[in-house]
Amino acid sequence: MIQDDRTQRGLKSDPEHPWRHHNLGRLLLASVLNWQDILVSGLQHMGFKRFRASHMSLLRHIDLGGTRISEIAKRARLTKQTVGEALAACEAEKLIKTVADPNDGRAKIVTFTKLGEAVIMAEQEVMERIDAELEQVLGDKGLVRLRRALATLGEWPGPFADEDEREGTAAGRQTAARAPASVPAPDAAMQADGHARRGAAPRKRSTAITQTPAAKRAPPRKARAAPR
Repeated sequence: MIQDDRTQRGLKSDPEHPWRHHNLGRLLLASVLNWQDILVSGLQHMGFKRFRASHMSLLRHIDLGGTRISEIAKRARLTKQTVGEALAACEAEKLIKTVADPNDGRAKIVTFTKLGEAVIMAEQEVMERIDAELEQVLGDKGLVRLRRALATLGEWPGPFADEDEREGTAAGRQTAARAPASVPAPDAAMQADGHARRGAAPRKRSTAITQTPAAKRAPPRKARAAPR
């Protein structure tokens, strides 16, 4: 059998698990990576030949006035050690530099060099060209709807957020407002185990990440003898 090495949105083709390729998160990720590759290509065409996507993964989290490494790590969802490695790569290309924080002499901030600033400023022209072509692909109204949808997803707290988190965003308040008001609060058993039925005693939780087994079916009842 010939090995199928074709990839679909970053994964090898897997017909048995299509949801891994077509879920919303994968579609968004594929779109971001494609958009980023186009942006990097545009910057390279403008003369920044050595610029790479790995540089963009770090630079996007740095303010023009400078940003602390701890804040960069927080924004990028990475450890300080991982950010430090990315910083070293960008410093080698003379895109950034580390200087003393003007507001706190004990701290350091990462800021752009003149070359780094030139890259950031050039992004505007590249993005405008990307938007212009996307408008031809999606239509002007389609592009507007896409922006609005992405803006909503960017602040949506998700279905597992508590009430305070939902109240903190417009998307969360909108979701809460659409929820049926008559839904009763979960009882103690359901809070202890999301798969327990109302009124049932909570099952002991395991610390291991395992798939919840399907409920066992009750044995069939014996058929009663027909009256004579």
